[in-house]
Amino acid sequence: MKKTVYVMVLFVLLLSLIACGKKNKTDDVTLIKHFGQEKYDEMKTECYDQEQINVANGIVSQAKEIMQFIGTENDINNQDSVGALVRYYYFNLEVKKAVADIKLITTNQNGNTGYIWVEYSTKYYDLNETLIYGAEKVISRWDIEKENDVWKVVNIDEIS
Repeated sequence: MKKTVYVMVLFVLLLSLIACGKKNKTDDVTLIKHFGQEKYDEMKTECYDQEQINVANGIVSQAKEIMQFIGTENDINNQDSVGALVRYYYFNLEVKKAVADIKLITTNQNGNTGYIWVEYSTKYYDLNETLIYGAEKVISRWDIEKENDVWKVVNIDEIS
């Protein structure tokens, strides 16, 4: 009896491992179809330059603040100053709590241009803590440019 249980547990474990492996390959295929092989490969290239990582982390922090902003368009002083990150403002009067998580995947800057790859999730809740809107594990590529010594996101590409 015990042997049968062990065999069944091993079989279920094996099936779950196979399923997880297929999911990752499907995700990779989806990313390659959307971004193309060249950009997919750049996403997989790790950055070790601390100065570039610091630039990217500064932009990621700005994006997180924007994603977690609660208010109306009238509450924002200068939307133009955040460049393409403006798309991450979520204006909804019902939102009372916003949670964002952004992970830097990689970055590269060369001269006054570059890119940042991130994975982010957002959740927006009402007064009763009921989820109104959310996005999970979105892979996003941000083109960045340095203008007047300030780095800014100028274009965002992600699977919607």
